[in-house]
Amino acid sequence: MFKLFAKDYLKQYPFSLERQRNQLPIGLHTHDFTELVVVLGGQGIHFSRSGEYELRAGDCFVSNRPHGYKEPNHLHLANFLFVPEKLNIPWIEAKKLNGYHLIFDTDKPTKKGGFNNRLRLTTTELSKASGFINKIERLMKLKPSGYEFNSTALFMEFICFLSDVHSQRLTKQLESFQSFSKVINYIERHSAESLKLGDLAEMACMTVGRFIRVFRKTMGHTPIDYIIRQRIQNSCTLLYHSNLTVTNIAYEIGFTDTNYFARQFRRIMQCSPSEFASLNKSNKR
Repeated sequence: MFKLFAKDYLKQYPFSLERQRNQLPIGLHTHDFTELVVVLGGQGIHFSRSGEYELRAGDCFVSNRPHGYKEPNHLHLANFLFVPEKLNIPWIEAKKLNGYHLIFDTDKPTKKGGFNNRLRLTTTELSKASGFINKIERLMKLKPSGYEFNSTALFMEFICFLSDVHSQRLTKQLESFQSFSKVINYIERHSAESLKLGDLAEMACMTVGRFIRVFRKTMGHTPIDYIIRQRIQNSCTLLYHSNLTVTNIAYEIGFTDTNYFARQFRRIMQCSPSEFASLNKSNKR
């Protein structure tokens, strides 16, 4: 691993914009400055000691820890290099921005080796980001009077833009989660009824495919399996507290096939409904 130094890149001002139109592979390295990276085009792999992930146009992340790039394919990067302590920006105020910490709390690894602070811009958002980059690049190149002030002001505006995008994403995720919670509550109240995936997905404001993916990731089971487990849980209550037959209980909790109910009960409870009833009622005496 090697180290890059601010004195070699930030000679006149503690802020610079370096554009890499065809980023080459670069091994694990670190630097004594902060780097905000925007992927403008191409593909590649970004890696660190914590893991790696694929890069594509629209990816945006901050790194001040060891990292590198491999397998670049026309990888086009815009790198903002800066030393926060020396750049005259009110960082204390910036930290109050919604979404700021989601970007600048750098390189927190996830269980899958990804990074929590990575932001992927949409095509429209990337176009707007490119506008900021082009303006700052032009100022840094032409160096008109007051360019340091103007470029820093634009950079501050760019940080506000990214923070706002991240904040909006978080708000949408929260709204999705709230809609998702309504679905869970609905399933638990209506598990004995005939529930259709399309109706549940619509309730969560998701497509069926996305609903299934989010449900499985959140609950650890597919929607169908969760409904079955909810029914089996309800059957346990009836087997313990009522004198209904196994057949009647199967119909009561939403099953139309008693054999299927028995198979699912054994799969989840590791015993038959009758065995469960006998064991628990004997313990109850």
